Amino acid sequence: MVVILVGLLALGDMVLPWALALLVDDVFPALADKNGGWELLAIILVSLCTIYVLRNVLYFISRMISVRVSEHVCFDLRQRLFDHMQQLGMDFYKSNRPGKISSRVMDDTFRIQTFIQDKLPTLLRYIIEFQILLILLYVVNWKLALASNSRSDRLA
Repeated sequence: MVVILVGLLALGDMVLPWALALLVDDVFPALADKNGGWELLAIILVSLCTIYVLRNVLYFISRMISVRVSEHVCFDLRQRLFDHMQQLGMDFYKSNRPGKISSRVMDDTFRIQTFIQDKLPTLLRYIIEFQILLILLYVVNWKLALASNSRSDRLA
């Protein structure tokens, strides 16, 4: 579910520059030439506001889902680790300090939780945006996309 929401968020990010390009390329010249353009301006502005609201709603929902998933994963992992630690013998605890071990478990699971909450959705979003940009590049001008791809192969 988070991947789908992040994908929709990435699509929303791709629509914003296109709407701004319409605003600059079509609306402002029409307004300067006194040819109207007020209707298109209103449509674009309402669309921009709607897109921003939808992006914030999608971000909030995806964030809440990722927080819930990360807390569940972290709790389950901590539970398993502490159950395993209870099965260990006294020899293990004589050679290792119990406070240090439990602190390490809590710190490591917190880092996993932070990664799932913050870094993973951002990484997925950037990967999806990159794929969308590649697709758009091939749709808009496939010859230029192939030329840039072959040029980057020679540089590497």
